[in-house]
Amino acid sequence: MTRENSTSHDVKPVKGRDRPKRNPVEIVWTKVFMWEVCYAAHIEFKGCQLERHFEPEKIKTHRSGTLQRSGKWDRYVKGKSTPSQETVARIKSRYSNPYFYQFSDSRLWTAIRAGKQSDTYWHSFYRSLRPSLQKHVFKSDIGELNQLSRRNLRASSIDAILREGDLEALACLIALMRDGQHPPITWTYQKLENAMCNLLLWTLTYSVMNRVLNLIWAYFRAFIIEKNREHFYHPDLWDTDTATLNTIVSAIQSNVLLAEDLELILPGKQTREFLYWKYKGNTRLIIEEMLEAKAVETYELKDSPLGLKWLTKQLNKTRSESDQIGNII
Repeated sequence: MTRENSTSHDVKPVKGRDRPKRNPVEIVWTKVFMWEVCYAAHIEFKGCQLERHFEPEKIKTHRSGTLQRSGKWDRYVKGKSTPSQETVARIKSRYSNPYFYQFSDSRLWTAIRAGKQSDTYWHSFYRSLRPSLQKHVFKSDIGELNQLSRRNLRASSIDAILREGDLEALACLIALMRDGQHPPITWTYQKLENAMCNLLLWTLTYSVMNRVLNLIWAYFRAFIIEKNREHFYHPDLWDTDTATLNTIVSAIQSNVLLAEDLELILPGKQTREFLYWKYKGNTRLIIEEMLEAKAVETYELKDSPLGLKWLTKQLNKTRSESDQIGNII
């Protein structure tokens, strides 16, 4: 991200005086990016550590023995300034694995950019998404002016996007809530809002995002919910305090770890599938049966409605024969 002057998710900063006014989303993005960098470099989340790692030549020793530092990296850590294109390039040339930047390089930041955006902005954003998401937004035929026309949002499309379960899917759901185009009927909008809230919570369990959990939630409430209040029907979903939020996210993390311990899932796509089907099933019953299975050496799955056995059947539908989960775990 860095300084954004277009609708693309991979926008670059511009130099010096030409920099546009800083958008509030850059505060959150900068902190997330710095967390990713510290993780890649195996250093503490501190400005002095980052400066010592990337620009040690700029640290000077005063005649009194005290260190003189620029303070630039401290401002990055605090989110007070956004790194320049050159700084980002220097960091990524040293740690080039794209895995490290899966959050800061995602399209999420385009979807949650503060302020009202134009129809062109959202159209360009949707066109940047992968085809499996675009098909839920656009009709397949080309309309007037050689542009794709919007599809009316359906409950089945919301479910399909939610099931994809990654940052790009979350960005798509957020954009559909914010763009104000072709508003769906109320019950569909409520389903969209619930899906977006759940996927946001699932996303916040990821390691780097979890580091700035409260900051992201506060930003989302201030710049997405409050600024678009007419689009949101369930204030109870968003009025969660930070203590409750952390409890919810910790519970989700515990559920995922429990599923891994039982060898039901591996980290990654299987985690997203697990969270989706747990949400679609009887969540309380599924967790109860997982805890029962954890307490014994072997556990035979029960034929309970929408319980753990039902969930494993859903997971097996997308797995190879060698990865199938049996009735005894």
